[in-house]
Amino acid sequence: MIKEITLKDGEKITIDFEGAPFWKLWALQLYCLVMVGKFMKNTHV
Repeated sequence: MIKEITLKDGEKITIDFEGAPFWKLWALQLYCLVMVGKFMKNTHV
């Protein structure tokens, strides 16, 4: 499964989950959680 993610600034990230270790999914979720947390802190200030 190939997943393409478009970020807010127009940057595209392509992730190939086929044959990839399962930890990559966890790493991606953790990264997104951290980025959303930073975004929320910046918008409330």
